Amino acid sequence: MKKMNKKLQSLFLCLLVGVIVSNAQPIINAAGFNPGIGDNFKWQSTKLMSTIPSLSGPNKVWDFSNLVDTGSVTIMSFVSPKGKYFADSFPNANIVLLASQDNSTQLQYDQTDNNGWGVIAYVNLDTTNGHHQSIESNSPRSPYFVYPLTMGTIYTGIHQNRYSVDIPSTYQNIQTSYDTIMGIGYGTLKLPNATYSNVLCVYSGGDYFFVSNGIHFPLLNISKRSDNNTSSWKANYNSGIASIAPILTDTGFNPRVGDSYTLQNTKYFNSNITDADLQGANRLWDASSLIDSGSTYTISVISAKGLTGSDSFPSANIAIGSDPYKTISFLETTPSKLGWSGTFTYDSSIYKRHLERDNPSSPEMIYPMTYFQTYNESGHINYNSWVDIGYFKSQYDTNFNSLSGIGYGTLKLPKATYNNVLCVKKWDKYHLDYWFVTNGIHYPLLHLSNDKNTFFYNNIVYTDWKATYFVGNALPLQITAFSASWQNNAPYLQWDAVNTLNINGFNIQRSVDGQTFSTIGQVAVNSSSYYHFEDSYTPSSTVYYRLQQMDKDGQTFYSNTSMLTINDKQFSISPNPAKDFATINFTKAVDKAKIEVYDISGKEVITQLLNGSTKTYLLGTQSLKNGVYVLKVCTSTGSFNEKLLINK
Repeated sequence: MKKMNKKLQSLFLCLLVGVIVSNAQPIINAAGFNPGIGDNFKWQSTKLMSTIPSLSGPNKVWDFSNLVDTGSVTIMSFVSPKGKYFADSFPNANIVLLASQDNSTQLQYDQTDNNGWGVIAYVNLDTTNGHHQSIESNSPRSPYFVYPLTMGTIYTGIHQNRYSVDIPSTYQNIQTSYDTIMGIGYGTLKLPNATYSNVLCVYSGGDYFFVSNGIHFPLLNISKRSDNNTSSWKANYNSGIASIAPILTDTGFNPRVGDSYTLQNTKYFNSNITDADLQGANRLWDASSLIDSGSTYTISVISAKGLTGSDSFPSANIAIGSDPYKTISFLETTPSKLGWSGTFTYDSSIYKRHLERDNPSSPEMIYPMTYFQTYNESGHINYNSWVDIGYFKSQYDTNFNSLSGIGYGTLKLPKATYNNVLCVKKWDKYHLDYWFVTNGIHYPLLHLSNDKNTFFYNNIVYTDWKATYFVGNALPLQITAFSASWQNNAPYLQWDAVNTLNINGFNIQRSVDGQTFSTIGQVAVNSSSYYHFEDSYTPSSTVYYRLQQMDKDGQTFYSNTSMLTINDKQFSISPNPAKDFATINFTKAVDKAKIEVYDISGKEVITQLLNGSTKTYLLGTQSLKNGVYVLKVCTSTGSFNEKLLINK
């Protein structure tokens, strides 16, 4: 009878798990799927397929692991609309998708919000055909996805499509289009490069999209092609994140009153520097062999108020002063740009004053600036005035400015090496400059300029370059997101750290009173920015943790202090180790939660959202390989972690 009861219990558990699994379908929402500025994905094209398997239904296993690649990969990059061609025509667009880096510039203007991800317009600029331009716009936006989206969701809508060629247009065709989006199935998706669980299959406009929360681009797109009276299927799949490009922000780069920078001039060098020498992802720019000219100078950032000539620059809020010509440069800093308003110069040797002003202030940098971001501004007026005794001359000149993030990576200078550096190309009709910039230092690390004006603009030949570089040490160690939490009844520490080139490891320190700390262990620097440490100590009351590190220059850095109490435990995991499923048991019911799983390198491998009051949640772990993971649960009361073991 006892054996029979166990069998009945096992049968009941199997039925219960079956019910839970069949109902645990993914819900695609804005927070989990909308793309962000700076996202870059590899879009892998495949050879045609004659047939495809059934796609609709619950708990499917879609096996596309045998797709044959064509070798063609496109980088899908999401950037800001600022400065993009015809951006003013699409004020509702908050993000732009760049899907081509050839002689045709293709831009997809999108609007993303809590209701969905929609396409406002497509812009195509063919620079090889007399600047041929075409725009395809939608009113209202054509939905790419709608939220919340799950199996059984059916969306139908209507919009008008307008197509224009050669702006101002020589041809327009307005058509009424009907949109249908349906969630037709969910399950596990197998691709050549990875396997994904909690995937939703969406039918939209004749295409099938496979999407998952946490990855801001479709995992797979399948569309039907008909050529020469034969039908076949074309597939493109997401082969991973192409790169994590740095995003330059005003808070990370805008200069501030009180800043001071020491700059080193170098000797001129005759060369032909082009974009090809500097552009690309994950570059290593080695400028460690630059030859100094012996000229070093310091610039100081001061307030623009009350300075000589400041009345001519009402929009300027800071200024930079330098000698021997007593030149004051007036700058305007805002959350959207760093602008140059103009300069006032007084040369005491020849009693000559020079006033140069831009209207509006010309952009030195725009925000956010990242890889593939391009900003163009025209209609900019430059005013020059030379004032001598009894002599006055004014000069007006209409100019344009262009800024483009053409590459990112590591920069080596004679005195330091910097990571997370963005290369920005800056040019107008007179000058071409390259700036190497990073968040945290409010001045270019390296400036390549043609300030002798001996280049030939129309032939794109630039010679007689000069370099100026920032004389400083490598960025100080930055420790962020340090936290202590419970994992399987043991204290678990995790943190992020960047700029670790100058250190060997981290000292883990513990305290029972929050005042006196002792070192209990060390963690070595690794190739990623994610670190963790599991303490074997079992506290009986509140315990405090912090990180200590001393770099090679003798500077000591500390993280914030994280407090852990015996009442902090918020949930447990069973079974642990797990195989295909793990149950999260909360100490009290939660209404909403975000559940994330990270591998040992810190890579996020699962993201799911929990909606509705519950004390248990079934997590599918079929896609995880054997090993140690961190399960993180984010609720309205905070974030909590547990260690999850997978053993299949």
